Order: sequence, then C-alpha cells, then structure tokens
Amino acid sequence: GNERIRIEQRGTRRSRGDWEILADALPARGEFRWKAPDGLAILPELRLVAQAPGGAKGVREIWPTAWVDPQAPVVSLSAPALWEKAQPVELEASLEDIPAGVRRSILWGLRPEGGAWERLGEFMPMDPLRFLPDCDGRWGLWLQAEDKVGNLSAAPKAGSSPMASVLVDQAPPRAVFL
Repeated sequence: GNERIRIEQRGTRRSRGDWEILADALPARGEFRWKAPDGLAILPELRLVAQAPGGAKGVREIWPTAWVDPQAPVVSLSAPALWEKAQPVELEASLEDIPAGVRRSILWGLRPEGGAWERLGEFMPMDPLRFLPDCDGRWGLWLQAEDKVGNLSAAPKAGSSPMASVLVDQAPPRAVFL
C-alpha cells in the first residue's frame, strides 16, 4: 500500500559499522538501481526498512539476495579464420560475470569495405552465437555483454580493432574456358 521504503547499507569505509541511508522514500513496489562506487572491494550489507503511514516499521536484511556488482562482464570472442559455407557463421564466446551473471550479449560487425560498426544481433546466454553475412570479405567482429544488474561492457567505437575476424568466401568458384 502506502508504505515507504528506505535502503540502508553497512560495511563500507564511510559507514564504519553503522547503518547508512543509501536511498529513502522509495515506493513500496518497483526497482532500485544503484551504481556501486569504483574500486568497491567489500560488498556492503544491505537492508530494507519499511514504514507504514501510522509509524509502524519493519526491517529486513536483504543480503545475500541483493547483487552488488560494480563490474561489467568480461568478454572474449573467437571466429573461424575462413568461412565458406552458405549458412550463418558460427562463433564462440566466453562471457563471465560474478556474482550477477550475464543477461544478454550484442554482436557488432564491421563490413569488409569498412565504415561504421553495425549491430548484427542480440543473444541470450544459451543462444548459439552466429550471424549471416550478406557479402564476402573479411568481417570484423565485436561482442558486448550486459549483466543482470545493468553493467554493460564496452561497445566498439570508430577505429576500434575487432575482437575477432573471419574471412567469408561463399561465392562458388567460376571457370572460363578459352
């Protein structure tokens, strides 16, 4: 109903063992996202304090059900050196994120003729990672990942070197007899 929620933390250098308000006057339903400080080495304890309009109060510690994860996923990508099949190119990736886990990954491609990075697809953790090239040549590839608390690894920028590349040659050979 009309309860207001406060989130408190303890266990940071600044809090020195006392409960410190992290967020106050939050609605009783919804989501709260907090960007953890860079370099956070120790995960703080968290608790919810709910207060009803009449003043009744309830406290619930939410550790370890809350994730405190200040880091983006660690991503690596590999591709075959040469792809001659007329079907999607199959890629392999390693996506690691502790403790939250990976929510999704985004595959970016750089066409053989260059230009800007293009989004080739979005994948869930158990999906096969592949793309269907629409032209022959050397494709540059980049994989970006987002974890379950919203941390996103870097997207490619203009001039970024690919994480992996694949030479696509799907055109059948032609012979001319004279």
